[in-house]
Amino acid sequence: MSGTVKNVILLVVLVAAAALAGWFFYRGDPEKSAPNTAESKTEWMCFYCKKRIDLTARQVQDWLASPDKVRRGEQYDPKLIVFWCDDCKKFSVLRAFHCKEHDIWFCGASPEGTMQDCPECRKAMR
Repeated sequence: MSGTVKNVILLVVLVAAAALAGWFFYRGDPEKSAPNTAESKTEWMCFYCKKRIDLTARQVQDWLASPDKVRRGEQYDPKLIVFWCDDCKKFSVLRAFHCKEHDIWFCGASPEGTMQDCPECRKAMR
C-alpha cells in the first residue's frame, strides 16, 4: 500500500470518528431530559379565567421551547414565566400556588409581574 492510500484511509477514519463523536455530543442524553411523570407535575393557572393546568417537567420544557406558548421580549422580566391561555387568547398562565388555610389556588404573580398572595388571606388582613 502506498503512502498516499494510507493517508487517505487515515483521513477517512479520523473524519468518521469526529462525526461520530459530534453525533454523541449533540444528540443529548435521554437520562438528562426532563421527566414526564406525575411526580414532576406542577400547577399552573390562568390569571384571568382561573383555569388550572397540570404540567409535567417535560411539558414545561416543551412549552418553554415553543415560541407561540411562552411570552418573550426584552420588556418582560425573564424570571417570570407566562404561558399562553387557549381559552382567554392571552399570555396569562402563571405558576399557581395553593393556600392550605383557605383551600384555594391562586397565581403567584400577575402577568405584569406584580407578586400576588392568596386573595382570601389578603381580605383577612384588611
